[in-house]
Order: sequence, then structure tokens, then C-alpha cells
Amino acid sequence: MYKEFLIVFDNDFLTEIELLCHSLSIDYQIIIKFNNYHFFINLTDYETFYKNLNEFINENLFFLEEEKKEKIEIPILNEKASLFSVLIILGICLFYFYYTIFNKKYFFVSIGANDAYKVLNGEFYRCVTALTLHANIIHLASNIIFFSIIFRYVVKFFGEGLSWFLIIISGIWGNFFTSFIYGSFHSSIGFSTSVFATIGILANINLKILKNYLPLIGAFFLLIMLGGGDKKVDVLSHITGLISGFAITEIILKKYSSIISHKNQKYFKIITISILILSWIFALLSN
Repeated sequence: MYKEFLIVFDNDFLTEIELLCHSLSIDYQIIIKFNNYHFFINLTDYETFYKNLNEFINENLFFLEEEKKEKIEIPILNEKASLFSVLIILGICLFYFYYTIFNKKYFFVSIGANDAYKVLNGEFYRCVTALTLHANIIHLASNIIFFSIIFRYVVKFFGEGLSWFLIIISGIWGNFFTSFIYGSFHSSIGFSTSVFATIGILANINLKILKNYLPLIGAFFLLIMLGGGDKKVDVLSHITGLISGFAITEIILKKYSSIISHKNQKYFKIITISILILSWIFALLSN
């Protein structure tokens, strides 16, 4: 049984990988899709090949031509969302029902919304807490449903922990840039900034690796979530979220691709949960 390991679009690097497989007596298959080489490794050899490929890249990186350094392929982790993702999404939903049923919505929105004036005056935690607040059940459901559909594509490439970290961090930056642009007299809530950040992440993955239908998915959700001209829809937050997701993914792929591994996922999960919890602690203690 074979498992997809990575996508290669450089012939020289493909040759190096094949030679590495032969030297290790590892069974592999290559399938061509969209002019790229999809590299499949026998499941029994997956971990061995992953370890040896990383060692090969680290040992030979200095000798690669400058233009080929950007072409070193990113391994496909082939992870799927687990109970961790379910619990985060469930937590956001239960939080909404809690402050709605017990009439605490005004309190939590007042201390947690992305209020531009307050953010620029030091209450940066609002860029995080605003992501977990929603105006009504339709607002909540649309964000959760759209996010759940596209989230699995990000997890496939970056793994569950790193995916959540990128999505939350991109949403935070999206909210901050929105506050920075407005300056004051603006307040927003909702996970849609991170939803659009997810679309930005997918767009970058597509541009660099897949080159197929993912931008169409992003464009489709973009049109739906812009709300058809509804004045209540915070279009700027959607745009800043999308740009942040795209930009942060660009940085990760170009400069920090080594963090994309199975072993790092638990650390990013801990960091992500810590960011969410500590931000609400700051919000509650500051008000």
C-alpha cells in the first residue's frame, strides 16, 4: 500500500529522490498530475524515507543552486482532523450558546470585540477573542460550515497543529490590520477573518504546489461570505484575513519549511490553545 509523500516539480530534484530510494531499497511510485510529479512511498518505508530525505536536504542544501533552494518540495503530511479540531469548534459553538442563553452576550462582546480604538491603545488580546464571538446563529453556522469544508485541505499539507496555529495567527493579524486601517469607530466579531485566512493559505498552497481547483473553492466562498452587499458584513476583515493567511504561508514555505513535520504538531496545538485561553484571561482581568 502506498501513501502520497510529496509533490515534485523540479526534474533534477526528482532524480535525486529516486537515487535516494534506490540506495535505501525503498519501493515508490510516481504519478503525474497537473504537470507535477506526485511521489508515493510504500507505507512500510514511509518513516525511514522521511528521515533520510530530511538528512539529505540538510547535508546538500549548501550545494544547491540559489534558484533551486525555493524548489525543495514540502512533504505532504497526509494528516486528518482529529478530536482536537472537533473540541475547538465545539468550544466556539458552546461558548456562543452560553452567552446567548444566559444573556451575557453584551458583556462578552464589550470586553472581547475587535474594537479598533481599544486595540490600538494596547488591548491586543481583542484580536484573538473577537474570533470566538458571533452575532447570531446564522453568523456562527456559516463560519463553522464553510471552515469545516476547507480546513481539511490545509491539514493534509501542514498537519492539524500547525494548521490551527497558522489559521489563528493569520486571523489575529487580519483583525489587527483591520483595526489599524480603521483607526477608531469600528468594532467587529466573528471567526470569518480566520476563515478567509484559511482561503489565503489554500491559495498559496495552490500557487506553489497544486495548481488546480482550490482557487475556485476560495472564490466561491469569498462571494458567498461577502454577503451580497450586506452592510453588516465586515468586508475589510475578510480581505485582511485572506492576505494575512497568504503572506504567513509564504513565509513558512520559504523560510521555515523544516517545522512542517508530524513531531511538531503537538507543540503547535499547545501554543494555539494557550493563545485562545490566555487572551480571554487577559480580557476578563482587564475589565
